[in-house]
Amino acid sequence: MAAELYAMVENGGQVQDVTVEHPVYGEISAPLMLKTPQDVQAFLQRMNAYRITPLDAEFLGRCMGMEHFLAIGYYRGGNAVCEALFTGEGQNVTLVSLYVRADYRRQGFAKAIIGAASDILRPRGVTQISTRIYSRNAAQVALMRAAAGKKIRTVALLPGISI
Repeated sequence: MAAELYAMVENGGQVQDVTVEHPVYGEISAPLMLKTPQDVQAFLQRMNAYRITPLDAEFLGRCMGMEHFLAIGYYRGGNAVCEALFTGEGQNVTLVSLYVRADYRRQGFAKAIIGAASDILRPRGVTQISTRIYSRNAAQVALMRAAAGKKIRTVALLPGISI
């Protein structure tokens, strides 16, 4: 996919948006506005940061198949400033991924997008948003404090053990 994206923008083309088929909501589109190799690189870095690949259809399909699938973002000049993906069932949703462009970090965009998602999800009956954070990541901890988050449980990751 990377080669195709670079080929398009390096030859004067643009990737304006992406559309996926949702089993309940039909087609869902999100703007990409990839115009330069730098835009493509930033897009691919965001995908890598969340370990999401366009071939990970199973993951995306599971998310989109849930009752409360929400992809939300803030854009300036057609470029992503902050994007988030929420999904869940019943009263509970999970913040699956959150991205804030480096030059916009620590300006309240992440908290604002969580608030905007809450405003959209609340009328749908959602009462809880959960996510997983790394306790050693000061930015994640600060965001959860700013959003009045509370710790539910601690999970230990053991990277040296293959299961």
